[in-house]
Amino acid sequence: ADRGAIELVDDVGRRLAWAIHTLVMTYDVQRVVVGGGVSHAGSPFEAFLETVCLRTFLDELPPDEREPFVKAVAARMPEPVLDYVRLNITARRHNPAT
Repeated sequence: ADRGAIELVDDVGRRLAWAIHTLVMTYDVQRVVVGGGVSHAGSPFEAFLETVCLRTFLDELPPDEREPFVKAVAARMPEPVLDYVRLNITARRHNPAT
């Protein structure tokens, strides 16, 4: 297995665990729906890469380097397809008075 991929999965796991802990401690979770789908190549695909997958990386780049970076990532993917899972959560912030 690729060590970098394992480290990435471990990091994502830690971030998800922290987010869930914060959510449960701060909010009364009323509903959780697991959604997702497949995003295919083309402009919507690159827009999805840009806004969801690469957002934090692009923040580090000068504006004129962002579009070429997204295109380069898309070009290096074995298939121009992303299979993803999305959590839709309905919650209300805990009322500290109660």
